[in-house]
Amino acid sequence: MSLQTANEAQLKRLMLAGLAGDTAAHRELFDRPRLLLRTYYRPRLSRIGRDTADAEDLIQDVLMVIHTRAGTYDPHQRLMPWLYTVARHKFIDHLRRTRVFLASVPLDAAGELAAGKGILMRTGEAFQGFRLVRQIVLDKTGTLTEGRPWMHEIDVRSITEDELLTLAAAAEASSEHPLAEAVVKAAFERGLDLPRVHAFEAHPGKGVVARLDEAELTVGSPAFMAERGVDLAPLSEAIRVLEEKGRTVLILARDTRVLGLLAVGDALRPDTVASVAALEQAGLETILVTGDNERAARRIAAEARIDHVHAGVLPGGKAELVRELQKGGMVAMVGDGINDAPALMQADVGIAMGGGTDIAIDSADIIILSNRLAALPEARGISARGYRKMVQNVTLAFLFNGIGIPIAATGLLYPIWAMMAMTASVTAIFINSLGERPRLFFDAISTIGRPVEAAAT
Repeated sequence: MSLQTANEAQLKRLMLAGLAGDTAAHRELFDRPRLLLRTYYRPRLSRIGRDTADAEDLIQDVLMVIHTRAGTYDPHQRLMPWLYTVARHKFIDHLRRTRVFLASVPLDAAGELAAGKGILMRTGEAFQGFRLVRQIVLDKTGTLTEGRPWMHEIDVRSITEDELLTLAAAAEASSEHPLAEAVVKAAFERGLDLPRVHAFEAHPGKGVVARLDEAELTVGSPAFMAERGVDLAPLSEAIRVLEEKGRTVLILARDTRVLGLLAVGDALRPDTVASVAALEQAGLETILVTGDNERAARRIAAEARIDHVHAGVLPGGKAELVRELQKGGMVAMVGDGINDAPALMQADVGIAMGGGTDIAIDSADIIILSNRLAALPEARGISARGYRKMVQNVTLAFLFNGIGIPIAATGLLYPIWAMMAMTASVTAIFINSLGERPRLFFDAISTIGRPVEAAAT
């Protein structure tokens, strides 16, 4: 028989005798603190980091020893030297186990509160980091606006409106951009038949190019047309007027000849103005970023009450803008489209609207499932509340344990009261974490000892 096995057998015999009321066993047990520490506590303390069950066993072991000892000796006598050692290890173990509890319960409670408001926090880092954000970058289409642009005006030069819309929709049919969808939808609403194009090529943030028979069709922004050598002089005044109205202008050219333009617009979300005001009131600097033209971007920014505007930004440029802003502090990015994905990944906190594209949602840390812009200030408030609850929990834990356990270890307080203080601290932390939803605590208590099926009903 090994020394460890022999020690365990001897310890078990003494504990059983002590529980049976054998005073001699009490005395022998507490006269041999080395046996206690070497056989039971030291091996278990070495495994606590890997085995949570051992940590729970340790609590039960200490309680058993305290109950065995109760009423036999004066706490100021021989109990104190080994009790100090056990209490010290117990205090360290308690902090090791409760440090996760201190953070996890507030996070779980706040996460549940966020989910009830249609906010999905995918990572704890983003959840805690959102409260530290000082700048928030907002995409225009689909974020500040409803993301359902529609055709407003059509200006033709050498063909009819139906012909212009037919050619533009045929070129845009393979694109996934919301503006392309608006063009195609307008064509279908007029009952137009779209010809089949080939050699489709998308230029992100600029436009598309496709071939129809022997001709090359190009649909895109005025800047994209200028890059391809298309003369926009005949449309310059019309473009200026439409852009000042907040429209996004798309030019259609066959080869290098302008056929006309289409003006597409999108409305602000009903809660945009109030949400932006709430974010600024919370101390955030709001920034509008869009690939749209400067005039349209300024118009939307004025309606949304946003002072800082970055227009004509390409998809890669959005990520670069976020990287530049990060030099001044933590940055959050809010978007919904494929073009926003690089910026969402670059930001300290990426936030995707629930109605956005799959790649944008996969790139984000927080998802607004409710698709409400008002959820942004709500999410930041929940993040700040979760952190505040964690700080309060740490304070409560040290008030109970940091004071009670050392007093118990010196013999000024009977050990059983220190153990009760630990239980009280955990209960206080749990209730504090639930905040305004204490019903969850009582619901959890009421299910103890009941079958899972019965508790669920």
